[in-house]
Amino acid sequence: MQKLESFFWGVVAAGGAVVFQFIFFLAATNFIAPEAKLSFDQFYVLPIVVLLFAFLEEFFKYLMLAKRIIKISTKHDFLINALLIGLGFFTLELAIILTNSGNLEIQKILEIAILHLGTTILMGYFILTMKKSSPLYSVTYPLLLATGLHFSFNWLVLQTSPVFNSLAILILSLLLFLAFKILTAPNNLLAQDKE
Repeated sequence: MQKLESFFWGVVAAGGAVVFQFIFFLAATNFIAPEAKLSFDQFYVLPIVVLLFAFLEEFFKYLMLAKRIIKISTKHDFLINALLIGLGFFTLELAIILTNSGNLEIQKILEIAILHLGTTILMGYFILTMKKSSPLYSVTYPLLLATGLHFSFNWLVLQTSPVFNSLAILILSLLLFLAFKILTAPNNLLAQDKE
């Protein structure tokens, strides 16, 4: 049941991010620049928008990890629950993308999955190991790191250049490597850091 709850909170996190992204899109297009009449696709290529949307997604994942999942997890299953938060987030985002575009290449689906699972596990690891750090540091460091990686990946993909696409794949490879290392780390080391 706990695992299902973690997945559910990932879906909730994605829903929260989508709502705030939509509110920002409406505010920006209707109040800030109503004469521009930008579509969402035109709006999403602006660097500040890509950064803000990456931050919102990571913020909602962080919020669920730090405020909800840490309370329902033991020190030994927190990272698995973090993985399930990422899976829930990915599932809702994928459903929204497929609803709007109709189809998506397998490679793109895998990229989105690695991005969300990787950043969530990374934040989960830092939440777990930085529990004794100052609140400002233990919040800002994992959130900024995940946001930076998420923004970098999204921005590079939008450039549609072979060089930039290779750099985006490098970011995903790094996230995949880090997630694997974190999930396969000895449980006693993570448990010591949490206590």
